[in-house]
Amino acid sequence: MKPLAHLSPLARRKFAEEVKRRSLGHFHAEAFRMLHGGEDITPGDHIDAMVHCLEQLASGEIRKLIITLPPRHGKSELVSGAFPAWVLGNDPNSKLTIVSYGSDLSNSLFNNVRTIVKDDRYRQLFPRVSIRKGQDRSDHFVTAGGGEVRATSKAGAMTGLGTHFLIVDDFHKANESMSAVERDNAIETFRTTFFNRFDNLNDSRIVIVMQRIHDNDLVGWALRTPGWHHLNLPAYAVEDEAIPIPRGRVWQRRKGDVLAPFLISGDELERKRAEMGERAFGAQFQQDPTIAEGALIDWNWFGQYGERPQRSFFHKIVQSWDPATSDRITSDYSAGMTWGYRDGEWYLLDIIRAQMPFNELTDRVIAWHRQWKADALVIEGASIGISLYQMAKRRSCRALSGRLPLRGSKEDRLAKATVKLQSGDFLLPETAPWLDALRKELLGFPDATNDDQVDALSQFVDFAFYAEDWVKAERDSSGRRMNVTRRAKRPRSYHGDGSFSG
Repeated sequence: MKPLAHLSPLARRKFAEEVKRRSLGHFHAEAFRMLHGGEDITPGDHIDAMVHCLEQLASGEIRKLIITLPPRHGKSELVSGAFPAWVLGNDPNSKLTIVSYGSDLSNSLFNNVRTIVKDDRYRQLFPRVSIRKGQDRSDHFVTAGGGEVRATSKAGAMTGLGTHFLIVDDFHKANESMSAVERDNAIETFRTTFFNRFDNLNDSRIVIVMQRIHDNDLVGWALRTPGWHHLNLPAYAVEDEAIPIPRGRVWQRRKGDVLAPFLISGDELERKRAEMGERAFGAQFQQDPTIAEGALIDWNWFGQYGERPQRSFFHKIVQSWDPATSDRITSDYSAGMTWGYRDGEWYLLDIIRAQMPFNELTDRVIAWHRQWKADALVIEGASIGISLYQMAKRRSCRALSGRLPLRGSKEDRLAKATVKLQSGDFLLPETAPWLDALRKELLGFPDATNDDQVDALSQFVDFAFYAEDWVKAERDSSGRRMNVTRRAKRPRSYHGDGSFSG
């Protein structure tokens, strides 16, 4: 192929048109000009990252996509405007549906698609796409090739209507963050009305794009189900990331980087934070709805350790379990924590968190106890926890064991634990597969969807405080047994009120 500079003007124009047909990024730049009177778009890595994922969605490499990012970053014009027009141009038979929280918004998004498709520059690129006469309405149009684009809202009807692509753009209103009923109703509507409206379930494509409003919003629900690819773009990067962008490139985003400073600068973000408060800013701009004002726990209270030490390093191992409230696999999660003690510090070594029936839970508790050779096993003494405690003792869990009765609310129990947690004597690993879920649950409490790990932590801290003499009396810092005054009989049970029994 000749270098581009050596091509004739006609050949260069044809080449540029072909690039726009094949590349969503180049087409998006052209569509932006169509929507903004010829104005050029300002390039941004966040746009490229979204383009890369959307191209994978169009090709089928990704079938279920979530994009979360702050408001006013161009998500809707790309995802709900340029993308459906580009898909339709490359496959005139495609059916696409745009859904949002209200008909005014969904119709506005749909109107962007129609404006693009009717533009002469679009018809030059995609001459096979034309809207049928009599099939151009305020909320949908049908093309001569049998394709269509339709707009609806979560209150709109989808009965009898099929689609190939479902584009969900801002399914929640921001004020739904405070109403569990409205959030749950929205998710149920999505599951029952929209999620099963594909013409071919084996080749369905869906993208959800929105800012977070709550831990249990539509994105929160989706992330708890399998198969989703999540592109998360907070206003401030929370860690170093290597994010793929088109043409094999990688966007190296560093911790603390502002997402798109040419759109919203760091100073403006801080003004937004002050205006909105930490909770709303955390959800809508940081895409972390677990950040809460007045959170009971400060993540900075915890120290850190690097590589996990071997069992022999620790003087004591304590395991704390918060079992689910019922025996059904569809019930809440059961959570277990393993903590190791050495020289005045507690190391969080591992977490198990899963939905499982009672027999499986019992097996996991016993196996984990034996794996770590735990010195103490602490189980919440309510509901199914009583049976679990009895089974553990029956199956020879030879450890100082506690069946902790519930005293006070979950908030009260955690508030009591925070007094000890602030000491800095509780360490977390620098990296662990369960660390992010733990952080979100602790910082989001009591508004987060789950609190099983919160309960496991609270009862562990309570036990560690009241069993302090037992913890420290066994060995010195070198690991040697110490000559200490012991109780007449080694305690076998802890009752959760500071008392022990044999």
